[in-house]
Amino acid sequence: MSRIFIFLYDWFEKHRVVFYVILFSLVAILAIMASRVSFGENITNFFNNSTEEKNATFENLAVKDKIIVLISGTDPDSIISSAEIFENEIETLKNENLVTSVTAHADEHTIGSVISFVYKYLPIFLTDEDYKALEEKTSAESIANQIGNVYNLLTSASGMIIGDVVMQDPLNIGTPLLQKFEKYNPNLEYEIYNGRLFTSDLSTMLVFIQPSNGMGDTGANDRLVSVLEQAEAKAEINGVSIDCIGGPIIAVYNARQIKQDIMVTLSIAMVVILLVIYLSFKNKRSIPLIVVPPMFGALFSLAMVWLVKGEISAIAIGVGSVVLGIALSYSIHIVSHLNSKSSPKEIIEELTTPLTIGCFTTIGAFAALIFTPSVLLQDMGLFSVFTLIGTTIFSLVFMPQFLRGFDTTKKSYLLDKIEQIVGYKYDGNKWVVLSILALFIVALFFYEKVDFDENMSHINYMPTHIIEAEERSKEIFGDDSKTVYIATGGKDLKALTTEYKELETILKGFEADSIINEVTTLSDFVVPIEEQNKRIEKWNKFWAENKANVLSEIEKSAQKNGFKAGAFSRFTDIIEREYSVCTYSKSEVENVPLISEWITLSDDNTSLLSCISIEKDKKEEVYNSLEKLAHTTVIDRGYFSSKMVETTTDEFNYILLVSSLLVFITLFISYGRLELTLLTFLPMAISWVIILGLMAILDIKFNIVNVILATFIFGIGDDFSIFTMDGLLQEYKNGKKVFGAHKIAIFFSAFTAIVGMGVLIFAQHPALKSIALISVLGLGIVVLVSYTVQPMLFRLLITNHSNKGGVPFTFVSILTTLYCFLYFLCACIFLHLYTVPILLLPIKRAKKKLAVHKMIYWIIRFYLYTVNVKIVRENPFGETFKKPAVIIANHQSFVDILLMLSTTPKLVMMTKHYVWQSPIFGWIVRYADFFSAGNGYENLEEQLKERVAEGYSIMVFPEGTRSADCSIQRFHKGAFYLADLLKLDILPMLIYGTGQVLSKGQAFRIKKGTMAVRAMKRIEYGDKSFGTTYQEQAKMYRKWYKEQYRLYYQEWSNTKDTYFKRVLINNYIYKGPMLEWYMRIKCRLDGYYDLWDRLIPRNASIVDIGCGYGQMSFMLALLSAERNVLGIDYDNDKIDFCNNSFLCKNRNIKFLCADSRTVDIPKADAILFNDSLHYVDMESQRSILLRSVASLNEGGMIIVRDGDVSQTEKHKNIKRTELWSTRIIKFNRTSTELVFVSEKWMRDFAEENNLKIKIHNCDKGSSETLYILTKQKDDKR
Repeated sequence: MSRIFIFLYDWFEKHRVVFYVILFSLVAILAIMASRVSFGENITNFFNNSTEEKNATFENLAVKDKIIVLISGTDPDSIISSAEIFENEIETLKNENLVTSVTAHADEHTIGSVISFVYKYLPIFLTDEDYKALEEKTSAESIANQIGNVYNLLTSASGMIIGDVVMQDPLNIGTPLLQKFEKYNPNLEYEIYNGRLFTSDLSTMLVFIQPSNGMGDTGANDRLVSVLEQAEAKAEINGVSIDCIGGPIIAVYNARQIKQDIMVTLSIAMVVILLVIYLSFKNKRSIPLIVVPPMFGALFSLAMVWLVKGEISAIAIGVGSVVLGIALSYSIHIVSHLNSKSSPKEIIEELTTPLTIGCFTTIGAFAALIFTPSVLLQDMGLFSVFTLIGTTIFSLVFMPQFLRGFDTTKKSYLLDKIEQIVGYKYDGNKWVVLSILALFIVALFFYEKVDFDENMSHINYMPTHIIEAEERSKEIFGDDSKTVYIATGGKDLKALTTEYKELETILKGFEADSIINEVTTLSDFVVPIEEQNKRIEKWNKFWAENKANVLSEIEKSAQKNGFKAGAFSRFTDIIEREYSVCTYSKSEVENVPLISEWITLSDDNTSLLSCISIEKDKKEEVYNSLEKLAHTTVIDRGYFSSKMVETTTDEFNYILLVSSLLVFITLFISYGRLELTLLTFLPMAISWVIILGLMAILDIKFNIVNVILATFIFGIGDDFSIFTMDGLLQEYKNGKKVFGAHKIAIFFSAFTAIVGMGVLIFAQHPALKSIALISVLGLGIVVLVSYTVQPMLFRLLITNHSNKGGVPFTFVSILTTLYCFLYFLCACIFLHLYTVPILLLPIKRAKKKLAVHKMIYWIIRFYLYTVNVKIVRENPFGETFKKPAVIIANHQSFVDILLMLSTTPKLVMMTKHYVWQSPIFGWIVRYADFFSAGNGYENLEEQLKERVAEGYSIMVFPEGTRSADCSIQRFHKGAFYLADLLKLDILPMLIYGTGQVLSKGQAFRIKKGTMAVRAMKRIEYGDKSFGTTYQEQAKMYRKWYKEQYRLYYQEWSNTKDTYFKRVLINNYIYKGPMLEWYMRIKCRLDGYYDLWDRLIPRNASIVDIGCGYGQMSFMLALLSAERNVLGIDYDNDKIDFCNNSFLCKNRNIKFLCADSRTVDIPKADAILFNDSLHYVDMESQRSILLRSVASLNEGGMIIVRDGDVSQTEKHKNIKRTELWSTRIIKFNRTSTELVFVSEKWMRDFAEENNLKIKIHNCDKGSSETLYILTKQKDDKR
């Protein structure tokens, strides 16, 4: 991928004017698009919007947004004077459309509105119970009594207040309905004083303000609160104090404090960060180079948001701005690398991979937010994703153009100190590693115990005067901790009223069961339309039957009590009126004070309120039962907080899971290896366990604010792990020492993030303070783990083995190793359990021991069968092992012992003392009569003779120890002394492959391959052909054995042995998925160079010209340690790769970076051109081949594999393949056009140079041809 950005760099470098035009045009376009984004500040968007209808219901509830003004003093008249000033000052709020109503009076108009509403729709409010009462009220006797009561009421002191009501309703039909309104303010004990609503002690007057905007819209409500504050200041005279409380007030104070804290702390952070950066790099350009890319990313993000949805939450941008800390790390990486790389191209080449992988994985982490139900989290995710994309684009496309001429010669004292600190090998300090391990182990017991703080007040900011006012309101309105409001809302009035009725039925049921203390609903006044029509019909029917009689009786009683004729004519209007249904429209209910508070209307939504009193422990049962009501929402401050925490917890777990999955998948695609994915991902997991564990131990709790920071820590930790892995892989792949530069960049990235977040500790807002502590703790741990755990694991599993020439661990080999250890442990336990009952059997001791030997035999046989290793047992001389002998074999590996023990059950081993004394298997070894050679053969004579007499052979490895390079080492004389002592034949056995499958000097791991064992012809006791003394026998046997093993090795050491194929491919793992899979395919197509191996002598000196990544050179050297191989290629990266490969260690193979057209070709037995000759022109081809001929030893050969241009049709496949390789993916470099030879050209060249030529067609589907040019011996020379 780096080639794309290098191409853009080169093109822009040649077209500077075009570059600046594109850059400034792009910035201008993005700025225009970003300027059109609309911003919102609704904090309620944070919560799970499971249904739009429920969300709309909550948004439209007027009760949650109401502001209560408490005007307190000692004199009610002074209070009213201050109230009048206050009302005048806030009059502008109505003009600015910031409030819909201000209720400051309790006048007759308010009461009249309620009365008018009740009597306008009187029939629809009457139930069957009311009609039973009405039948009693319409009797002659009852009418007479009620008219008399009317007269008494009118002549009483209260007659002026209620006179109008009793005159229009002398029978008190609607009066009980008016009394029901008292339940809507049950706790308020009030007095009316001069038309104002006061508390009972006349110390506090109440004013109610209904804002136009919801409490979550802090942007719009900020102006409202400012006006209220100004009004308070002017009206607080004569000892009167004014306090405003309510959701919008608290939300605005929180928003203000957050903005103030962020401005102050951000300023401090910027000064510290920029100062450290400047003092470190001593270059004025470093600051803009670091700051501009994330600024471009933010601009790019806003522009993309405008394209996608047109609007975004300002809160989301504020919280989401933490992603700028990650974005800042991208530019920091580039600037940090300027100290080690002066060329922008080199920086692009080195950083493209980690930057893009880091970008994709971090995008994956933040993209999870987009799929959450929370609108606010979706906006945060969207802003973060586009910011990272924009920053990465700028860093790799535009920023390199500004790196030219960057002065890297000035190295500051501060930067030197930082380099010393980060350059320390923390992974090599056992105390640091052990401390992290101990911390991790401790954290494992606590990490699941970290809590969420459910108390919203702990992250809520309220000034002291607001807290005092809240306490005062509790005294006035009572403690509302048990009071819960429930809203039923929707667009369809019919469905709404039906569900509201269903809600009342459920709540009344709970009340009857004493689960709910008290239920208050609007069901008396909110009646379904169908029921209204029935009630109106019933009203009309009732009065059609009773009107005449009732009116007559009223007239009689009126005259009797002194009323003039027609005094109750308004009652006649009530019963004769044509009633219609109430649709609860805005015009019908907005002027009814109490009803309008319990019915909230908007253009597309109607909400009906209910109220219950309930104990905390009963809430869950009630709320769960209400979940089935699709249009009903619980509005409970305590419950709302717990739901908020529940939502946050659910979202956090979801985000963490999805982010982890996306990051893991991205890493796997990028690295192409599960092992590297786990090595990169594991430190992040370890960091999180430690972070959560420490939080639990230190009692640091998550809350709905700081939990979002988890995504940031996860994202930046992901970046740190990726850059750490890139530095380790670069060094492993080609020896480039970039890890140090990466560590410096990680330090500065962490420093900027820690300072940026850490300064929030000075914030006044508790939510921001909680961010600071977790940030410092989390980022500190992430950096420490990145510096320590990841390099340690990489070294443990990969470089420790490759540096010794061994194969690095893979996931499969780790599982195989674990299986081996587990099998061994289980086998030992089983053998102990098996042997104990065997001892108790009433059979001879010899049979008991034979039973143990046979069990050992079969356990080992089964084990060797299950480890995916090919076992070949050869017995060309028909050896039966029935006749005892001293069996000798070469010793390459621990597996030799297993291979021998699985040959025959009647075998005892001569072992080392530590084996005999092992606490795990020592008892079994001793019982099976495996003797310790350390005791001396002469001391074991009698015991050994007993075993021989029982038919057992004695197994001895004459080398005494394993051979690290699988060669035959010096033989000790003990085996031959033993054979003479016991008068036994010597049975030589050849072992092949065990030293490859399990190598000495390398980590214990079973590699896939072939293990072969061959029983040779017995050498009978008394045979003196190998000498007469033990010393002579040791030397002669070794000489004979060495030759036999050489032939045996040549027989098996070919590409049929899976070991060589696997080792060759393992040389290319962990070095990029493209290279690995290219080699897998290339080597398989080339037959793993079996033909080349068969053509080239095992002791030849070889020059591989155009060796590329050295796959053929490595294979030829692997198959024979006697070969000397030199690989030559002009691509420096490939040669660095080859020289840094583990197959180069401890082998006769070297690589040289040189141009084949000019290189001095050394003397060789074989000079190879494997698909490399066509990269130079025809004249150069001839020149190279001529120099090759001159460098050939007599009888040597030049082997050329290349496309035959004369095979026109078949050659098209070759040309397509090379076009893809050189022009598209640019896997191979070329500076000229490709020129292929032909068969005729090669034959002519061979004839001209007196070379013998053989031609072999490699592939039927292509023109690939193998030319073998042999230099004939010249006797004259």
